[in-house]
Amino acid sequence: MRDARALLLVVLVLGAAGAWAWRLRGGEAGARSGASVKPLPHAWPPVRGERYPDLELLDHRGQPTRLSRLEGKVIVVEPIGMGCPACQAYAGAHRRGTFRGAFAQEGLPSFGELLRRYAGVDWEREPDLVLVHLLLFDLPAERAPTVADARAWAEHFGLDRADNALVLVGDERYVNPASYALVPGFQVIDRDFVLRYDGSGHHPVDHPYEAALAGIPALLDR
Repeated sequence: MRDARALLLVVLVLGAAGAWAWRLRGGEAGARSGASVKPLPHAWPPVRGERYPDLELLDHRGQPTRLSRLEGKVIVVEPIGMGCPACQAYAGAHRRGTFRGAFAQEGLPSFGELLRRYAGVDWEREPDLVLVHLLLFDLPAERAPTVADARAWAEHFGLDRADNALVLVGDERYVNPASYALVPGFQVIDRDFVLRYDGSGHHPVDHPYEAALAGIPALLDR
């Protein structure tokens, strides 16, 4: 899997560069200035081996949604900065085009392609596997996305037509360095709603492909 590790290195380098650009644009200052923003009702960021935070956010249709309603299924959460080149590629930009003119990382397959390659699973045909796009930042990375952003994202990448896909809209409470450190990558939650694999961010605990995605068949009891 040398190619996967080389690809991951490129993803992490670009992710670190994006984090630095976010700081230069005042993202950290914006997060620190958010003293008036209501605190999160749960610990953040998620911790591998612990129950996943029960996010209660609007979905791309504007409906309040609790992530825990998916308990009993295997959940892949992809933390997303909408301008992140890797996030664009994972969402399928090389096939569908980039979202709002953003850049997609060259040579990086979509989530569906990676899942088939490393797990032999087709998520669109697997009802017990749910893909959740957790939108944490819009294209100007220091701002939270809106429901309109999420609806456009879901329509652009075809997630609004998938029975087992969900787009959640992060609000201002999630505009912080802890959230930015989760982008890009994949987190895999088991049927008991425990974070089993954390392949997200600039320093992933688990390899996002060789561990996180490859571990999904066992969680599906395949």
